[in-house]
Amino acid sequence: MRRGVSKEIGGISAWYFEAAQVKRALLTGIGLVQDKIGRLSSEAQTDPLTQLLNRRGLNAVLEYYRTLRQPFSVLALDIDHFKNVNDSWGHDVGDRVIQQVASTLACQRPSV
Repeated sequence: MRRGVSKEIGGISAWYFEAAQVKRALLTGIGLVQDKIGRLSSEAQTDPLTQLLNRRGLNAVLEYYRTLRQPFSVLALDIDHFKNVNDSWGHDVGDRVIQQVASTLACQRPSV
């Protein structure tokens, strides 16, 4: 849905009460749909466990910086012997370890 639709509807003069109600309902509905699309887009680009960008989100950011011809860096991280954590302490503990590492990394990076 185009963002301009709200502006176009907002510019229509409502010459009677019912038309004003329809216009208000349309603008509210469009706003709700646009908000939902934004949330879904964010969810589609974010890993639910770490809240960091997933591959789709990373590709979008890389493409953005490529078009700007802006220098950037990427950090790839491997947690040594992580399988032992899951095997010894269970997946819940392993998830918390991953979340803590992700949180620490997120605090150190500039926002994108």
